[in-house]
Amino acid sequence: MKQPIRIAAVGDIMLGEYAALGFGVRSRSVQLGADWPLALVRERLNDFDLVVGNLEAPLSDRGRNAWRYSSVVFRGLAEAAKALREANFRALSLANNHMLQHGREVFSDTVRHLEDAGVVAVGLRNRSGGSRLATLEMRGVRLGFLGYSLWPSEAHEHENDCFPMVVGREETIIDDVRSHVKSVDHLLVCIHWGYEFVHVPSEREITLGRAIVDAGARAVLAHHPHVLQGVERYKKGLIAYSLGNFVFDMDDPACRESAILELTLTDSTLEYRWEPVWLDDTFRPAIATGEDERRILAHLAKYNTMITDESSAGDRTVEACRAASARGKVAAQRRQNRYFLKNAHRYPVRFVFVKLARKLLNLAQGRYRTAQYHRDISHA
Repeated sequence: MKQPIRIAAVGDIMLGEYAALGFGVRSRSVQLGADWPLALVRERLNDFDLVVGNLEAPLSDRGRNAWRYSSVVFRGLAEAAKALREANFRALSLANNHMLQHGREVFSDTVRHLEDAGVVAVGLRNRSGGSRLATLEMRGVRLGFLGYSLWPSEAHEHENDCFPMVVGREETIIDDVRSHVKSVDHLLVCIHWGYEFVHVPSEREITLGRAIVDAGARAVLAHHPHVLQGVERYKKGLIAYSLGNFVFDMDDPACRESAILELTLTDSTLEYRWEPVWLDDTFRPAIATGEDERRILAHLAKYNTMITDESSAGDRTVEACRAASARGKVAAQRRQNRYFLKNAHRYPVRFVFVKLARKLLNLAQGRYRTAQYHRDISHA
């Protein structure tokens, strides 16, 4: 019998800046070193055989224009690839809606930086339109990873087989799992899905997650909502519906509650446990203790019951999740506005007026989202 493999799975890792532009994770990494964002969890992560997560922003300064707002947000340092590997990240999914935000060459740079550092890129598109199988071998155990995004890219789609795949076709995922499951000992699927700021998966994610396990995957590791959702044991597999944020400059307390999902895999068993994590005021993760730990564990227990509990059935409809997400986006935008006003003196002067203009636009959009939310509620 092969030895157990211990995997740590985490959520969205955004090593650039958005809300904290000019004084957030990237700026501090320039000042303090690329290893700074993960310094508080590095030792713990190295207790596992490997760590897997979702890299939510590219790692390249190619084409970066320091005077253009859209060019500087959502960019991490190239040096961060080595820092990720030193924190025991061996596989990172690139299949998400922000990875192509700065174009084809920046994405290609990111893949190269990761590979040079010894990190496997998950979610690269193959010539037939599916996901390439990324593999790792540890102590004679062969692990396979597939990656997908069910959300469209923030940039134009590019026809290139090295780009992460924006799926839109759930049958492709099932076909890929069936095609690759026999070539590895354990197959894990990373997927970008769900509704932002919602703590319960919709019926769509539940149905797809179970179908992926039915096709042969041992675990489904999901992200995108920016908040934690529950975990479901299903047959011989496990579905983590949202792993939340792991590094991300979002000030909402719900977006700062995170966790490490610890998986132990053998030929016949799969065990898991949560280790709560809190994103501090600089948005870097730290192992939660005391009241923070107890609160996050209590929330996770509640989120688990919401997946199957009949009393939550109405909350799991696509319509209800869409409406809840619209309401969550309005609340998140209001919090971002307050964060901006509180920290206005910290932003680069050249971007203050840009941020103000965007805040006014977001205010108008927030009113539209509020109206849209009430329409969704009335039709739910």
